[in-house]
Amino acid sequence: MIRAHASGAIPTTMRRWSWMFGARADLAIALSWVPIFAVAHMLSAGGGDEELLNRLFRGAFVLSLLHQPLTLALVYGDREQFALRKRLFTWSPPIAVGLIAVAVLADLWIVVPIAAVWNTVHTLQQRYGLSRIYSRKAGYGSARLDRAVLYVGMVAALLIAGSSAKTLAALGRVMLDDRNSAAITDLTAVRPFALWLVTPVL
Repeated sequence: MIRAHASGAIPTTMRRWSWMFGARADLAIALSWVPIFAVAHMLSAGGGDEELLNRLFRGAFVLSLLHQPLTLALVYGDREQFALRKRLFTWSPPIAVGLIAVAVLADLWIVVPIAAVWNTVHTLQQRYGLSRIYSRKAGYGSARLDRAVLYVGMVAALLIAGSSAKTLAALGRVMLDDRNSAAITDLTAVRPFALWLVTPVL
């Protein structure tokens, strides 16, 4: 919400735009996905090089994996951060490893949608954190609105993808293992429901 002041005007310090690292760095972070999306769209929509598309797909997973050790270092390498939620940070790793091991050994396909949901929420919460930082720097904003914009946009994207008959064909061009392929096929079974929800918007 916009903060009200007795004078009715927003102070100069609040009107001035404030960057986190600087204009160039912040814009680079915010727009870094654009060239990757453009290349992926060109390869997938234009019937481009299959091998290059698969390399790009695998590269995205590698980049996602590489940032995780950095996150662990920020928590377990900082005593103050670790002390904030000591029990959670102590017990969550062995519990998570145990559950994942059981799921993999028992060949439980449910691990795929759980991982997908976790990764989606994790990514959205990162964007939400950046939004809240800018809100604090700007001196106004709404936490509920920031979260709604992010989650509503993601739900809309999932509904559109789920309602499209081209989803399976596009995913079929990427080399997925049997477990992931089966899970994606199951998820696309919701197409009639997704199409019903998307139609009023279109």
